[in-house]
Amino acid sequence: MPSEVKLVICESLKEEARAALSLAGLDDIEIVTFSPIEDRPWNDEGTLGGSVSDHLSPDDAICVVDVGCYRGHLHLPENYRFVHITASANTAEFLAGRVVAEQLFAEGAYVIVPGWAKRWRSYLHANGADPEETKRRYESFSRLVMLQVIPGSDGTNPLRELSNYLHLEPEIVPVGLEMLSLRLVNGILQACLMRTADHHGGLPREIQPL
Repeated sequence: MPSEVKLVICESLKEEARAALSLAGLDDIEIVTFSPIEDRPWNDEGTLGGSVSDHLSPDDAICVVDVGCYRGHLHLPENYRFVHITASANTAEFLAGRVVAEQLFAEGAYVIVPGWAKRWRSYLHANGADPEETKRRYESFSRLVMLQVIPGSDGTNPLRELSNYLHLEPEIVPVGLEMLSLRLVNGILQACLMRTADHHGGLPREIQPL
């Protein structure tokens, strides 16, 4: 495996990603995060930049988790070796699988993760959003569901605070680390394979995960 392997992921999923990598014995991989709302990580060309690019090098093997609100907008310059994990259209499906995600959405649930719950005030009120208008946007949801990837992970108090703020019934749905671990390991291995192949002049630049 290359000496420099990076995982680029939303800051809301950093703790889950670290635990998932640890489960697979990949504790040495550096995790680079970006904010889901503030400090958009791409420039006018739709390319990762700012604090994210400061932590990356064209010589790194880079796995970019591209789901949810940034889907399709995370790119790196042509001289970088990377792979997008594109198997899921949203964070719920990425963590819990399509069946669980579709059931939650069909039931009208608004789905979050503990990392998002901890920062809900800054996310909901980003860019000076009107609090009352923000609340109205959530009136159509049936309940507030937090996906618990790490057993016993912190997030209960923020979930309760957010549910009170939005007047939505809170619920915690345990999903476990296994699916996330498999997705990340697959993407990281693909990134490493691409870098190795690049040195030998083989394989296309971008390989879709299995």
